[in-house]
Amino acid sequence: MTLLKPLQVNGLTSVAHGPDEPTNPQPETPAGVSPVRSFAGHSAIAVEDIDRSIAFYAALGFEALWRDPDWAFLRSPGGWGVALLGPSYRGAGPHLGFHLEAGETLTGWHERCQAAGARGLGQIHSHRDGSRSFYASDPDGNTLEWVQEPSEGLLAAIAGSGQQADGP
Repeated sequence: MTLLKPLQVNGLTSVAHGPDEPTNPQPETPAGVSPVRSFAGHSAIAVEDIDRSIAFYAALGFEALWRDPDWAFLRSPGGWGVALLGPSYRGAGPHLGFHLEAGETLTGWHERCQAAGARGLGQIHSHRDGSRSFYASDPDGNTLEWVQEPSEGLLAAIAGSGQQADGP
């Protein structure tokens, strides 16, 4: 096993790891700065055929939670989400989504992104599935989304919406 030097970025320390080694984050939060508590919750990817992609991910154990003509949302058995964006989808393109934990606010994260110099910082808005979010870009133009699910939970909101929550 090769020992790796810790990587320090903006006061946070993380140890890089190999494929057989566990991740070993070691947060060192500077005074007056709250630690990052949201977590990466989904990736949004462009697909040519939503039904074909749903079938592929279902074969890998993903469950279809939301299906519209232009996009679908699936969740892995471990909780990771993947949004499948069809060719007619006109919202945000491929991106990495961070889901907020209980007690966190979109307003707080919006302010934090603004203070950090996020590019293309959008307004907080509501989605068809009952969640609320905003989009921003990092310094290299990668699109990021911060999402807050409905207080009763995403699955309850989906069930109450009348949307189909299963695959093709």
